[in-house]
Amino acid sequence: MKRLRGCVAAAADAPRKVEGNRPRPTAARDDGRIVLLPDAAEFFGEAIRINPDNQCIAWWEKPADYVAWEIDSPKAAEYEVWLEWAISDELAGNAFKIRVGAASLAGTIGKSGGWTSLKRVSVGTVKLPAGKVRLEMKVEGKLNGELADVRAITLNPVGRSEEHTSELQS
Repeated sequence: MKRLRGCVAAAADAPRKVEGNRPRPTAARDDGRIVLLPDAAEFFGEAIRINPDNQCIAWWEKPADYVAWEIDSPKAAEYEVWLEWAISDELAGNAFKIRVGAASLAGTIGKSGGWTSLKRVSVGTVKLPAGKVRLEMKVEGKLNGELADVRAITLNPVGRSEEHTSELQS
């Protein structure tokens, strides 16, 4: 029976297949940025998936749902973490946590002006070791409706200027 319980627990923690994504490690771009897009993420939970109309992580309606990426960090370095999202103004205010290795950042999803208006904000800095590291984004606490439609998480090397453009345009 213990063996069976272990298998069930492992299955609950296994990533779910989501249309439009192919989980894979994300490496730094030539300019040093590490851009985490929905198609490379692992999806955990019941409802969360990719919205094919805007290529965002969407239907994030359950507090237990989360996404994760494997990052292939070229060197140990400090990065500023930028989050890009859209949300109906009535549903704004939900809390999230981003965990990278032993570090974590917490924040609140602010108003973006609606589901078709993207907002991009720095949520803090993290130090990455060289090599493989995992980044997870989760809901923190109760949800009012939906967390957000998350377009991208960008890790920008500290000291590099940040252009405020959508990651899908670069």
